[in-house]
Amino acid sequence: EQKESLEGLEIATGKAPIGGTEPFLFLTYRESPLSLDPTTEGTKVDMREIQQRTIVKTGALIAEIRFKNPRQPGKNVFNAVIPPLPDEAFEVKTGEGIDTIEGGKFTAQFDGVPVVDGNNLTIAKAYVVNGDVNMRVGNIRFDGPVEIKGSIDSGAIVECTGPLVVEQSILGAKVRCKTTID
Repeated sequence: EQKESLEGLEIATGKAPIGGTEPFLFLTYRESPLSLDPTTEGTKVDMREIQQRTIVKTGALIAEIRFKNPRQPGKNVFNAVIPPLPDEAFEVKTGEGIDTIEGGKFTAQFDGVPVVDGNNLTIAKAYVVNGDVNMRVGNIRFDGPVEIKGSIDSGAIVECTGPLVVEQSILGAKVRCKTTID
């Protein structure tokens, strides 16, 4: 109405939608939270039990595809939502023991040890410890064979249903095996 120049003034704004970019495989089993019952206040916590995050149980979430830059919807000049664009493609090759569920998530078909090699994901039926079973590794309770390349330190617990192979020594630990111990 005033016939002023609109040059340089913002008339309307919008926001372009984006799809997820820079995908990667996030290993959720390594981030499993400490599960304590809040009703059991004052109970003792065994640090060896909560350290063990390399063995997964049947149905556990092992990994999921995440994005460094997640998808975001846009808005047009009338502030209406525009759906986000498709995410950048990311292929994960699954092997034995892995179920793929909707949304780029991967779960365990049976108890085992996740094996990740780049974008390849499988579950091993044998558990191998490349060193000693100590506070850093935690207690081991595994349904299958276990091989320990080092020793089992004092106070540790190792229980398995398959054969147990310990390459060095057992130092005052609790060891239980349903088959053979070498």
